[in-house]
Amino acid sequence: MTSLEYNASKISVELKQLTFREHQLEDRKKILCVFRELRKRADFEHTEEAAATEDEIEGINKDLKQISEKKAELQKTYEEILVSKDQKKIDDKESQAGFDEDDS
Repeated sequence: MTSLEYNASKISVELKQLTFREHQLEDRKKILCVFRELRKRADFEHTEEAAATEDEIEGINKDLKQISEKKAELQKTYEEILVSKDQKKIDDKESQAGFDEDDS
Protein backbone atom coordinates (compact mmCIF):
# COMPACT_ATOMS: atom_id res chain seq x y z
CA MET A 1 0.00 0.00 0.00
CA THR A 2 1.44 3.33 -1.03
CA SER A 3 1.48 6.41 1.11
CA LEU A 4 -1.31 7.94 -0.98
CA GLU A 5 -3.46 4.83 -0.59
CA TYR A 6 -2.82 4.76 3.15
CA ASN A 7 -3.78 8.43 3.52
CA ALA A 8 -6.89 7.95 1.39
CA SER A 9 -7.91 4.96 3.49
CA LYS A 10 -7.30 6.85 6.72
CA ILE A 11 -9.37 9.81 5.53
CA SER A 12 -12.15 7.51 4.38
CA VAL A 13 -12.36 5.93 7.83
CA GLU A 14 -12.38 9.33 9.50
CA LEU A 15 -15.15 10.54 7.18
CA LYS A 16 -17.24 7.50 8.10
CA GLN A 17 -16.68 8.14 11.80
CA LEU A 18 -17.66 11.79 11.44
CA THR A 19 -20.78 10.83 9.52
CA PHE A 20 -21.73 8.36 12.25
CA ARG A 21 -21.21 11.01 14.94
CA GLU A 22 -23.18 13.50 12.88
CA HIS A 23 -26.13 11.09 12.72
CA GLN A 24 -25.94 10.52 16.48
CA LEU A 25 -26.06 14.25 17.13
CA GLU A 26 -28.91 14.79 14.70
CA ASP A 27 -30.92 12.03 16.40
CA ARG A 28 -30.23 13.51 19.83
CA LYS A 29 -31.28 16.93 18.58
CA LYS A 30 -34.56 15.51 17.25
CA ILE A 31 -35.30 13.96 20.64
CA LEU A 32 -34.55 17.21 22.44
CA CYS A 33 -36.80 19.11 20.06
CA VAL A 34 -39.62 16.69 20.84
CA PHE A 35 -39.06 17.29 24.57
CA ARG A 36 -39.05 21.02 23.95
CA GLU A 37 -42.35 20.81 22.10
CA LEU A 38 -43.92 18.70 24.84
CA ARG A 39 -42.81 21.18 27.50
CA LYS A 40 -44.20 24.01 25.43
CA ARG A 41 -47.57 22.29 25.11
CA ALA A 42 -47.63 21.57 28.85
CA ASP A 43 -46.64 25.17 29.70
CA PHE A 44 -43.35 24.04 31.27
CA GLU A 45 -41.13 25.82 28.79
CA HIS A 46 -39.56 28.16 31.37
CA THR A 47 -37.97 25.60 33.66
CA GLU A 48 -34.33 24.79 34.35
CA GLU A 49 -34.72 21.60 32.34
CA ALA A 50 -36.03 23.57 29.39
CA ALA A 51 -33.06 25.93 29.60
CA ALA A 52 -30.67 22.98 29.80
CA THR A 53 -32.34 21.44 26.76
CA GLU A 54 -31.94 24.67 24.81
CA ASP A 55 -28.29 24.85 25.81
CA GLU A 56 -27.75 21.27 24.69
CA ILE A 57 -29.46 21.94 21.36
CA GLU A 58 -27.20 24.95 20.83
CA GLY A 59 -24.17 22.83 21.68
CA ILE A 60 -25.28 20.15 19.25
CA ASN A 61 -25.72 22.77 16.52
CA LYS A 62 -22.16 23.97 17.12
CA ASP A 63 -20.84 20.41 17.04
CA LEU A 64 -22.73 19.70 13.83
CA LYS A 65 -21.25 22.80 12.24
CA GLN A 66 -17.73 21.76 13.25
CA ILE A 67 -18.30 18.25 11.92
CA SER A 68 -19.58 19.65 8.65
CA GLU A 69 -16.52 21.86 8.28
CA LYS A 70 -14.16 18.99 9.14
CA LYS A 71 -15.91 16.69 6.67
CA ALA A 72 -15.57 19.30 3.93
CA GLU A 73 -11.84 19.63 4.63
CA LEU A 74 -11.33 15.88 4.65
CA GLN A 75 -13.37 15.42 1.49
CA LYS A 76 -11.26 18.03 -0.28
CA THR A 77 -8.06 16.35 0.87
CA TYR A 78 -9.42 12.94 -0.13
CA GLU A 79 -10.25 14.19 -3.62
CA GLU A 80 -6.79 15.76 -3.95
CA ILE A 81 -5.22 12.44 -3.01
CA LEU A 82 -7.31 10.60 -5.58
CA VAL A 83 -6.35 13.12 -8.27
CA SER A 84 -2.67 12.75 -7.32
CA LYS A 85 -3.00 8.99 -7.40
CA ASP A 86 -4.65 9.08 -10.83
CA GLN A 87 -2.01 11.49 -12.14
CA LYS A 88 0.75 9.21 -10.86
CA LYS A 89 -0.81 6.28 -12.73
CA ILE A 90 -0.98 8.35 -15.91
CA ASP A 91 2.64 9.47 -15.49
CA ASP A 92 3.74 5.88 -14.86
CA LYS A 93 1.94 4.66 -17.99
CA GLU A 94 3.45 7.44 -20.09
CA SER A 95 6.94 6.72 -18.83
CA GLN A 96 6.41 3.00 -19.41
CA ALA A 97 5.20 3.74 -22.95
CA GLY A 98 8.35 5.80 -23.46
CA PHE A 99 10.51 2.84 -22.44
CA ASP A 100 8.59 0.55 -24.78
CA GLU A 101 9.18 2.90 -27.71
CA ASP A 102 12.89 3.16 -26.88
CA ASP A 103 13.19 -0.63 -26.86
CA SER A 104 11.98 -0.86 -30.48
